[in-house]
Amino acid sequence: MLTALALLAVGLSPGTDVLERHECFRCHVYVTQAQHSDDLRCAECHRRLSAGLMDEKVNQYTPAVWERFKRRTAEHFTRMPPLIGLGRLRASWLQRFLAAPYDLRPHLSESMIRNRLTRADVKALSELWGAQRDERPPPSPSAERLATAKKVFDEQGCTGCHGVTKPAALPQYLAPDLRHTRDRMNFSAVVDYVTDSHRVNPASEMPTVPRPPETVQLLAEHVYFGDHGVTQVRAAPVPPPYDAKAPVPKYEEVEARVFKAVCWHCHSNPDFANGNGGPGMSGGFGYPERGLSFASFDEVMNGSLDAHGRRQSIFRKGQSGEPVLLEVMRARWSEEAGGLHGALVGMPLGLPGVSAEDYALVERWVKGGRPRPRGEPVADGLTTPNRVEKSVKKKWPTGE
Repeated sequence: MLTALALLAVGLSPGTDVLERHECFRCHVYVTQAQHSDDLRCAECHRRLSAGLMDEKVNQYTPAVWERFKRRTAEHFTRMPPLIGLGRLRASWLQRFLAAPYDLRPHLSESMIRNRLTRADVKALSELWGAQRDERPPPSPSAERLATAKKVFDEQGCTGCHGVTKPAALPQYLAPDLRHTRDRMNFSAVVDYVTDSHRVNPASEMPTVPRPPETVQLLAEHVYFGDHGVTQVRAAPVPPPYDAKAPVPKYEEVEARVFKAVCWHCHSNPDFANGNGGPGMSGGFGYPERGLSFASFDEVMNGSLDAHGRRQSIFRKGQSGEPVLLEVMRARWSEEAGGLHGALVGMPLGLPGVSAEDYALVERWVKGGRPRPRGEPVADGLTTPNRVEKSVKKKWPTGE
């Protein structure tokens, strides 16, 4: 990590250094970001793929695999909020949120990832973005005035973006859940945002509509004090009980439905993307290199790297006695349901957990002996250490 003096020497602020070290550019756009190739900018790659700008790669796959990959990729990380205009936020909330992220935009399937930011990192970001000190909120309006404010909110068409049903238009996907506004912003910031959202946040997709001051005040009061219902969290799926007598699925089915459809995006062979195998393989988002690839059966069986750089199986017993792979998949369900953030990081990182059916599929394959693609029995451990070890060497700096 560069010292403060070194950062100044190369023109980086401490906050910008945090953004770069933790690779926030993979998902977000921000004013101070450096230039990075599309291989590292995950969201840009997803946008290009969904727009058909990468169809020249189709020859590397079978048509069915390419269409499945393209469809899955186009569903995620194409509509990420830019890290611009964040001075509207309260510093106290920002620090809590970065320590334990939760869903803010109910129409996005993605959520803020679990990160490894330190208190110093969070402080640097807060200063970089100019986050606000807490202000004492005004007295809550009367029930009659809040009813009027709610009526004005509806008449102004605000529910078109901040409603409870999933909208179809692109800008509406970034509309935040207004239940969190009082925690996130001071009342004065809400008034400023309703008055002219683009002045507060140049990247805002909320239209700026000229309104009389009294209308602005009523809208801000409804946003800040109104009843927006109870925040809905995704209920954790309930997979069927494991049946040892059930047929063991083929590896090809597990790979197609889960490993290549979900896990492979962050755990790929580095040769696929000019030396970078994604955050879960080559390191990223502040996490160290783990060398875990889902690019092939042999690489799955090769496992991951522990904190000391030693190989370990992803099928070893975890804290619950269940295989670690199954543990991290269930941990993602707990995170989505508002569970406490423990040491175990749920997977897939930042994306919805797999369905109960897909989890049960992986569980039957894991507990059924993890048969090879051709149905042959295998021994757990380092099945192809030479070839795979060579592929996981660092070829670019991870910031660790």
